[in-house]
Amino acid sequence: MPNMESPVKRERDDEGSTGGGHAEPSPKRQCTKATEVTIEDDIYILEYSSELRESRSDDPNEDDLQTKFDQCKVALNQITKNEEETQTVLEYAQFRVLPAKRRIQLQDKLDVAFSQANFAEVARFFTDLVPHASDINRAGFKPCSIHPMRVPDSIFHEILRRMDSKFSQFGMPWDHQNETMQNYCLFEIFSPILDVFDGVFMDKAEVLMDSEVTKKRGRVEHRWVAFDSICAKYQELKCLGAVRGEQMLKMMAQMMLEADARATQNENLGFCIPVIGMFMALDSMQALIYHPHTRTFFLSDPVPALPTIKTDMRALIIRIRQLADHIFGLLVPAYINSLDAFLARSERLAKKENTTRESTAHWRQASTLAKEALKLGREAASTFHHGVTTHYNEGELTERIRRAREISEEAVQLLHDSIAKSPKRLVNESLRKYYMDHEKSFLEAEVLGLDPYRISPVMDSDM
Repeated sequence: MPNMESPVKRERDDEGSTGGGHAEPSPKRQCTKATEVTIEDDIYILEYSSELRESRSDDPNEDDLQTKFDQCKVALNQITKNEEETQTVLEYAQFRVLPAKRRIQLQDKLDVAFSQANFAEVARFFTDLVPHASDINRAGFKPCSIHPMRVPDSIFHEILRRMDSKFSQFGMPWDHQNETMQNYCLFEIFSPILDVFDGVFMDKAEVLMDSEVTKKRGRVEHRWVAFDSICAKYQELKCLGAVRGEQMLKMMAQMMLEADARATQNENLGFCIPVIGMFMALDSMQALIYHPHTRTFFLSDPVPALPTIKTDMRALIIRIRQLADHIFGLLVPAYINSLDAFLARSERLAKKENTTRESTAHWRQASTLAKEALKLGREAASTFHHGVTTHYNEGELTERIRRAREISEEAVQLLHDSIAKSPKRLVNESLRKYYMDHEKSFLEAEVLGLDPYRISPVMDSDM
């Protein structure tokens, strides 16, 4: 039997209340007791509640976690005094055991829907936030900036082509000031930029998926999963209008819950990386970046998005360009975070197995190339901005614009090189390439009304 200290139980006030007053505690969220237990010199803090659970171990070896899990059940029995109740807690409260060296506190999701979350209730789970703040500027978010990366002209032309098609079908963005229209427009900006990553990011759109980690709480419009594993970025779109103060904080609380859910999902797969959120209003965008190691949130200043009032084509194009550059500037860091997470895991496994893993060098090369691409992309944006905001003569201005275009193309090429080095990249078969390679067989089949496999045995062997 493991050496187990007698649990020191401590009563806690109900934490479902947001403070002040004498509101009745919610039975589902009431925290009853907690205990600190030592099992074979490892420390576990167990709370019989529906909120925070933490277990810490100094043993980095995860092979015996099931054993430690069983030992923790014994400790939890001393709180509940009922083995059946203990099993219910473990099954439905998602209790788990993790080594302390990950430095991650697992938090069970609040038993509230996203739309019902309030900032005072959510903020207390995170670092340095002010639960009873009345304004987002006083809420304790650490400041950060969105550094744009200049999208190459070829990609921007494709964005404009897609936007033209969307406007001709649905009208201009200021004709429909709602989330659906904004989603249609934003998709046409995101899609050509995501194509640069050649299958690295999979868009898990709300309309295409059942709720997973966020079951019973709602979902965001989009979340992007890198390498079919890591959720590195997500987006929420709200028709805010003139929303300020507590309503804005309520919106932010929903984003925070989603960030924590995404971080928990990553942690379940063995990764711990910053999660980048995009909070889109109708005419502005903010980045909300969550660092799960420190449970800290960073919030950027708003940057312009699509206009909500009628404007001329010149102003609209400038807004689209600015938004595209800022989106690109967030996607590349999300990609780099994913690469570094896989690199760290590969290095850990190599050390654990006392061997050299071939994938480690590939992840390191991919990360190095991506970071150089990020540097060049930001330089291109800075070069262009400085060129158009400084009083140069026409020749000097033309040269700076030309240089910005060249640098942006170099950055994208480095991204392509980085993706090619990634051991886990997904390569989808191209419909267009397949058709062009076998065009004759398809045309013959159409003319003769036959199955193309009967026309060309080559195609059958290719499948």
